[in-house]
Amino acid sequence: MDVRQELLRRFAAPLPEYYTRRIVVFRDDQGGFTADVEQMELPDVRILIMRENEWFTLRRQIESDYAQENILLYCPREFERWQDNWLADVFKYSEEFRADYWSLLFEELHIADGVKTRRYAQSVGRFFASRERVAKLGALKSDYRTEQELKIGVMSVLCGLKSVSFPDVIGAVVLGMHEEENEKLKAIGKFCGEDAFWLLVEGAFGYTGQRDAGELACYLLTSAAWLNAPEDAFAGLPGASDYAQQAYALFTKWPHTDREALLETCHAVEERYPIAARLQRLERAELMRVSVYPCVDALLIRTTLTAFAQNSMNVDEVQEMMQARRELPWWGLYAPYADVLGALCDMQLFARAYREGFHFTDAEEMFAAYASRLYRMDAAYRHVCVAADQALTLGLFALEDELKAAMQAAERLYKNGYLAPLGVCWSALLAGQTLETALAIVPRQERFYAEHVRGEDARTFVIISDALRYDVAQELTERLHGRLSGNTVCTAMVGTIPTITPVGMAALLPHKKLALTEELSVLCDGMRTDAGNREAVLRAACPQSTALELGVFRRMTRAQR
Repeated sequence: MDVRQELLRRFAAPLPEYYTRRIVVFRDDQGGFTADVEQMELPDVRILIMRENEWFTLRRQIESDYAQENILLYCPREFERWQDNWLADVFKYSEEFRADYWSLLFEELHIADGVKTRRYAQSVGRFFASRERVAKLGALKSDYRTEQELKIGVMSVLCGLKSVSFPDVIGAVVLGMHEEENEKLKAIGKFCGEDAFWLLVEGAFGYTGQRDAGELACYLLTSAAWLNAPEDAFAGLPGASDYAQQAYALFTKWPHTDREALLETCHAVEERYPIAARLQRLERAELMRVSVYPCVDALLIRTTLTAFAQNSMNVDEVQEMMQARRELPWWGLYAPYADVLGALCDMQLFARAYREGFHFTDAEEMFAAYASRLYRMDAAYRHVCVAADQALTLGLFALEDELKAAMQAAERLYKNGYLAPLGVCWSALLAGQTLETALAIVPRQERFYAEHVRGEDARTFVIISDALRYDVAQELTERLHGRLSGNTVCTAMVGTIPTITPVGMAALLPHKKLALTEELSVLCDGMRTDAGNREAVLRAACPQSTALELGVFRRMTRAQR
């Protein structure tokens, strides 16, 4: 760049409003242009050079002797402190000009040009040698006002971040601990020096341990976990309770950055350090408040399963725990186990409600009780079984023994605390009378067509699901009620004995009389009722009827349907 031509351009530019002259301060910290300036001539511009012990002379010339002239004030030195510059006020109301590489770079990136920022930029000159890295630094932030901001900006570029953020820089280094060679940390060390990153971490989080990403991960995660843990919870492990607040704020950002990498990091720290052993010493109430490490949730689940197996589970405490842990980072990892706990709570609550057994005055009262509430024990036990099967597919071997013990206890509770006493009560109420007599006013399966299909004004669709449990039907009703705009109602009927598929299917068809042949085929008014003949039975009562198997219906086109 031609310095003289650039200065001529500056002085030829229109003056700002209310200005009568232009003063340009030529900053040249190394004094490299001194000889050029001493010989330089600029039309209509007075050139003054700042020299030691001439401060008062210069001020008199600027403010009095040459008060009406344009001035180029050449400053061939730098000031450690702003107050050391006796012409600081002149610098403030004047325009600044620099001609060296760093000045132009700082102007391009909007970096505040000061002694510290310039010194730092020069110390990491290898970073600025790449136009690609320079462009990325400029794109990350609109300006860099301090040396600290510039340092973090450089590291953010080296870590491939999309914004200038020291927490994200630490996250990139810590979450990169699983790489064979931590590329982010390696890049920072190459361009910024090995001390740069660790000094920043020490200043922000007090870390003075080994320069190892794994130990740093333990330090930060444990410090974060200390926020809600007792003072001696992690004694002897890398971590600092004094920095718990700062570390936890850092931790909360990481799940949004790379959740999988954070989980892998947490597991790696749990394997490398005795985290779980420390946490096992805590009381349940203390452990409930701790987060950060996934093993906390595993410990809570294990102790809860054990308590159920030993018949000492406190339902209220478990429900409170599940509510509190639901919003924490790692509870979702154990979702099937959480479902098991929820269903075990339901079983326990049912058992608590009927701990005195089942007492009804007649069979109809008991039938109504089952249809409205007793079925919930069947639903809870089914939920336990389904969730346990899903939990076992996770391969969390540390929890499987406790899960199996809890399942055995659940089965004992279901059989001995529900099925057996319920069966005894039912048999006692039916003693000496037929089912028809005992449940005279209860709807019956064989009257289904007459009461729900015949005589309907609109088309009626009947979906028959063989051996569908009543508790499943109730759950399906609840789900449909939330999804569909119409009304969804679940009602119960007394099944036809024997409760086998051929008899049940035939009972749903229109008929006046059911009969059983010697070949054990069921007839409706003399017509066969096996799969190929059901449509004929329907059409005998209503010609616009049809009967289809699900597979056939699925293969139909829309027009055929």
